[in-house]
Amino acid sequence: MASARPCARGGTIDWASNSTYRATPRRTAWLPRASLQFEPSAIYALRDHVSDSIWLRPYAGAGINFSHQTWNPAPGTGTPTSDNKVGGQIFGGAEVTFPSLPKLAVSADLGYHWTPNAFPGVSLGGFGLSLAGHWYIK
Repeated sequence: MASARPCARGGTIDWASNSTYRATPRRTAWLPRASLQFEPSAIYALRDHVSDSIWLRPYAGAGINFSHQTWNPAPGTGTPTSDNKVGGQIFGGAEVTFPSLPKLAVSADLGYHWTPNAFPGVSLGGFGLSLAGHWYIK
């Protein structure tokens, strides 16, 4: 996964990810599945909270997501197929930095993704929570 984050009050955040899924026991007709997603978004940094022991930077945003999914059927049951879809996302979260470790930050992000289903029985959308650590070079 790759990302770019803003340093000012507004900006963009871009996510790219690539995932591979395996068949479940009830869906043995399909084998490896892959999903490539790109999610450019606009982000707005809300008012910071700064104290002697913490720097809290809340943010909110929304954007669009592009996905490419590939499905490979079990041998002898069909031909591989792929599809492209466009969806959306909204999210909010906060990043926390401690004065004793100014280059290290931790963040939590809660978001909702909606993407039309490319194949029956599989959804890439819904609520998600992400927890991350950031090391700032500058």
